[in-house]
Amino acid sequence: LLKGSNFVSKERLNRGFSSKNSPSDPKEFVLFFENVNKEKRNIYKELRKKSGVYLFINKITNDLYVGSSTNLTSRMVSYYYYTNSQKPSKLVIIRAMKKYGLDNFSLGILEFCEKDVCLTLEQKWIDHYRPKYNVLTTAGNSLGYKHTAETINYLKEILSKENHPKFGSVTSSPTRKAISDSIKEFYAENSHVSKGLKGKLAIRNRRSIRLLL
Repeated sequence: LLKGSNFVSKERLNRGFSSKNSPSDPKEFVLFFENVNKEKRNIYKELRKKSGVYLFINKITNDLYVGSSTNLTSRMVSYYYYTNSQKPSKLVIIRAMKKYGLDNFSLGILEFCEKDVCLTLEQKWIDHYRPKYNVLTTAGNSLGYKHTAETINYLKEILSKENHPKFGSVTSSPTRKAISDSIKEFYAENSHVSKGLKGKLAIRNRRSIRLLL
């Protein structure tokens, strides 16, 4: 077991999960972060430019969520953003994170992999764990979970405050890199942006959305 900033022993993992297919063996994790909220910077740093399959664990209910991404740091940026947004979400995992708080979620990396096999491996782990938060049990549903124009505007606004005499440095280096990668990924995937989307990207989101950095 490789660790994030906090090591979790085998005995503790065994006590924490009681269902048949819950993650009881620490060898199932390549990396483990016990507190998603407190370990955000370390998560960004360790997952940067990596693709793979991840597992969220609700430490209160023991409920699970399996997902995969070809850019794990970018995906984590999305979770932090939408969990701290005031907007309601249709995603079960986001609603759970809002309800219980990120301090009550752990993150395990089941495996790093090549981009072209992410979905195959995600399906393998969904079939293994049968996670409650994966309402749709077919791998790939999380692919619809991408940054919106509004999200990108807000992330750009965060970066624009860097080195500004009024704000100073407002994010850590790993966080800045994660945000920058997310913005680049958005434009790479939307190189054929329509006029309507360009218009949305031109409008700054003025509402206050709390994003813990």
